Amino acid sequence: MKEVWIKISDFKKEFITTAIEQGAKNFLIEQTDFKEKILTLAKVNILFKKDFYEFTYRNKNDEDKIVELSKNNKLILKSASWEIIPWENLIAKNADFFVYIKNKNDLKSAYGVLEKGVAGLIIDVDKEDKLREILAEINNKKVKIKLDEAEIVNVK
Repeated sequence: MKEVWIKISDFKKEFITTAIEQGAKNFLIEQTDFKEKILTLAKVNILFKKDFYEFTYRNKNDEDKIVELSKNNKLILKSASWEIIPWENLIAKNADFFVYIKNKNDLKSAYGVLEKGVAGLIIDVDKEDKLREILAEINNKKVKIKLDEAEIVNVK
């Protein structure tokens, strides 16, 4: 299962409550004083943005560095241009990285890369309706169960 983090840039109680009500358990915050405020709302996991290493992919020459960085860091990968091809190359090299999700299209791309997807998602939106929409889509992906056809040969 992919890790899902909600990025909190400004403390908005309604926004954070919405995230919690939709099942969010991980929050990525930029300001340390938000931690106690969020913990008064629910028992959740909190990391600071400084706990992640952020790297911007510029070209194919960055790939080996990204693979190495991902071994020992929670790596957020940004892209200066196109995303899917670099993601495919990096996932094929077993790099684990997080990406920012701003809409459902970003989510579909992040989940679908090489059918494995990225290691984690950081939802970076500021509107509650966008947050609900993305979390609902994530929750729908979590409950999909693949069934195989079977034949009953004996009942006791």
